[in-house]
Amino acid sequence: MLGTTISHYRILEKLGEGGMGVVYKAADTQLRRTVALKFLSPHVLSSPEGKARFIREAQAAAALDHTNICTVHEIAEADGHTFIAMALVDGCSLREKVASGPLEREQALEIAIQIGLGLHQAHRKGIVHRDINPGNIMVTTESQVKILDFGLARSAEHSRMTKDGVAIGTVAYMSPEQARGEEVDERTDIWSLGVALYEMLTGQLPFRGTGDQAIIYSILKEEPQSMDAPGSEVSPELEGLIAKALAKRPEERYQQIEDLLVALGVSVDVLDYGRPRPARIRGRSARRSRVYLFGSIVAVSLLIAVGLYLSLRPRAPSLGSKSVAVLPLENLVAEGGNEWFSDGMTEDIITQVAKIKDLRVIATTSVMKYKNTEKGLARIARDLGVGTIVKGTVRQAGGRALITTQIIDPFTSELLWAGSFDNAMGDIFAVQTEVALQLAGALKAQLTPDERSRISNVPTGNPEAYELYLKGRYLAAKRDPNEVKKSLAFFEQSIEKDSTYAPPHAGIADHYITLGIYNVVNAEEAFSKAKAAAERALSLDPNLSEAHTVRGAYETMYGWDWARSEREHRRAIELNPGSAWARVWLSLHLRTRGRMDEALAEIQQARELDPLSGLVNSHLGLALVALDRDEEAITVLKGCLEMDPYAVITRRWLGFAYMSHGMFDEAIAELEESQRLAAADEFACTLLGRAYAFAGRRADAERLLERLHALGSDRFTPYGVAAVHASMGQKDSAFVWLDRAYRMRDHWVALNIAVDATDPAWDGLRSDPRYRAVQRKMGLGD
Repeated sequence: MLGTTISHYRILEKLGEGGMGVVYKAADTQLRRTVALKFLSPHVLSSPEGKARFIREAQAAAALDHTNICTVHEIAEADGHTFIAMALVDGCSLREKVASGPLEREQALEIAIQIGLGLHQAHRKGIVHRDINPGNIMVTTESQVKILDFGLARSAEHSRMTKDGVAIGTVAYMSPEQARGEEVDERTDIWSLGVALYEMLTGQLPFRGTGDQAIIYSILKEEPQSMDAPGSEVSPELEGLIAKALAKRPEERYQQIEDLLVALGVSVDVLDYGRPRPARIRGRSARRSRVYLFGSIVAVSLLIAVGLYLSLRPRAPSLGSKSVAVLPLENLVAEGGNEWFSDGMTEDIITQVAKIKDLRVIATTSVMKYKNTEKGLARIARDLGVGTIVKGTVRQAGGRALITTQIIDPFTSELLWAGSFDNAMGDIFAVQTEVALQLAGALKAQLTPDERSRISNVPTGNPEAYELYLKGRYLAAKRDPNEVKKSLAFFEQSIEKDSTYAPPHAGIADHYITLGIYNVVNAEEAFSKAKAAAERALSLDPNLSEAHTVRGAYETMYGWDWARSEREHRRAIELNPGSAWARVWLSLHLRTRGRMDEALAEIQQARELDPLSGLVNSHLGLALVALDRDEEAITVLKGCLEMDPYAVITRRWLGFAYMSHGMFDEAIAELEESQRLAAADEFACTLLGRAYAFAGRRADAERLLERLHALGSDRFTPYGVAAVHASMGQKDSAFVWLDRAYRMRDHWVALNIAVDATDPAWDGLRSDPRYRAVQRKMGLGD
C-alpha cells in the first residue's frame, strides 16, 4: 500500500500490525497533517461482528477528548477499505520502554497516573477500554501518555462483548472476570493498570506461565509474586496499593479509577468527577503522611494533593491556585537556529504575565531547566509547585513569527486555551499581550486597568531593534562576564535602530552593574555607566521594572542613597510582582539596613518564584548566615550544588557558611575548589585567606595577600583584603584597607559592614571606633 492514496490520505510507511489490523503513517492531503491510519485486517472484515467491533472502537474513542487519549479524527470506508484516522503519536510504546527492564519508580508512577486520568475520562462516559496493556500505551517524546486502541471498549448499553465465553483482550493483563468471559465493568481496567504498574516497577509480569492457558490459570488461582526484591524501590505501601488493584474479586479492588488515582497522590479536587465522593476516599486521603502542594487550574481554592510515593524530593513550594509556569517555547527552526528568539519570546511572555499581581509566575531561570526536557507536565508542575502550564512552539524566519501556545492543566490534561499566531515581527508584542490576557482569563485573575495598560504597551515599532535586543539579552542571561561583555554591542545596535526603545538601555545598565560586581572593569566606570543607562531607560518608560531594579542596585552597591535604593526596589516589584531578581535586590538592600528578618522574607519569596535558580538559592543561604542560621544555610547551599556542581559562586558562599560555623577545614576545601574552577574569582580568594587565618595557616594566608597585592587594586576587592587582615588579628592593617574600601566605594563594604552584620572576620573589632566611623560615613550606623 505504500505510496498509494486512499480517500485523501497518502500512505507513507507501515508502523505496526496487530490482531485487528495494520497501522500506517499517512499524509492527510486535505488538512496537510500527518496521521496514523488503522485498517481492519481481512480476516476481521469477513466477520460482521468483527467489523462492528472495529467501528465501535472509533465511536468510543471519538467520543473522548482528553490529552491522555489518542485523538480519533474520523472513521471512513474507501476503495474497499475500512479505516480509522487518528493522531500520529511521536514516541514509543510502553512495551518498548519496559523491554529493557524496570522503570524508575517516579517515572512508573507518573505513567500510571496519566493512564488513570485517561481512563477516568472514559469511565465517566461509560466506556470501558478492556485491553489496557503496554502495547496500547504510547509515551511521547515529552513523556506524555496516550492510550490507544479502544477496539475492545464498550458503551454502557452493551452488556457483554464476548461470545460463547471467548475472552477478548491481551491475556497477561486480563482480569479474572474477563478471562472467564464474564460481564466486566471499569474494575477490569483497574486490574489491567495494576498489572502494567507491577511490570513497570519490576520488569516482570505478576502472573506468568507457558502459553495462554497457563497464564489464565495463574490469573485465576495464584497470587502475584512478591515485589519486595533486594534493591527494589517498591515500598510496602506501594506493594499494598498494587495488591488491592489486583484483588481477584472485583468488589475487593478499588471500585472506581479515581479511588486508585487518589491513592497514587492525585487530588480529588483535580479529578472533579460528578458522582458523590465516598467518605472513605476523604478519610484515606487525610491520613496520608507525605504531602505535596498542587495548584488547581480553576480559581476555587488552594489545593492539597497527597503524593505517597514521590516524596524523596524536597517539597515543591505552594504558590496557590493561580500559579503558572511558562515552559520554554520549542524552537522549530532547523538545527536549533534562532535560539535567541525562542528563549527571548519565552522570557517576554513570562515578563508580561508576571505583571499581573494576582498571578504567581515561575521565573525564566527555573523554567529554562526544562528546555528540551522529557519530563511530563504533571511532574514539572509538581517540581515547580504550580497548577497551570503554558507551552508552545515558535518559528521565526523571513520577517515573520509563527507561534502556537497552549494553556494546560498539567494534572487533568485539560486544554484551557490554545492560540496560533502568524504575525509580522512588528506585531509580535500583540502575541505576548494576548497570551497574558488569555491566561488571566483562564485563571480568573483580577486584572487592574494599570496592569492591562502595561501588558498592552508596545515598546517599539521597529522589529530590527527588538531582534537585536533579544540577541543581547540572550547573551546577558548567561551571567558569564565574557558573554555579558558581548551583549553590549547588540544593545547598542538596538538603540541605533530605535533610540526611544527603553529595554536595551536597561540592558546596558544591567550589563555594567554585572561587570562592576564581578570587578571585570573599574567600579567607578561600571556603576556610573549603569546609573546613566538606567536613568535614560526610565526617562523613556517610567514603568520599566528592570530599569528600576538596576537603579536601585546602583544605590545599594555604589551610590549608598539608602532611601532611594529601597524606593526603587519596591517600585520595581510593584510594576512586576513576579520579578525574582527585584526581590533579591530588595533583600540585599534590607541586609545593609540590618533588617535581617525582612531580608529573609524577600529572598524566600524570590525563591518561590525562581525555585531552581542556583543564584537565588545562594542568596537565601547568605541571608541565613546573616541570621546566624548557619546549619540551615549549609543545607540550602549544598542543595544548590546538587543543581549545579560547577557553580563557583555557590561554592564561594558554602565556604563562607562553613567558616561562619567554625568548620574551617570544610570551608578551605570548598574555597580551594572554587579557586580551581575560577582562578579569577578574587573575592573567593580573600575568603580563602580568611579561612586559612581562622584555621591557623597564617603562612598560606600571607601568601594569598601577596598574590592580591601584586594584582593591583583595580583587580580585587579592598574590603576582602581588609577582612583577611582582620581575621589574622592585624587590626591596623584591617582598618587601613577598610577605609580604602570605603573611599573606593567597594560594593562589598555595603553588604558586610551593615548594621548588625555577622561576618566573622570582624568579631572583636566591631566595638572599635574606626569600625563605627566607617558605618556612620556610609549612613549605616546609629
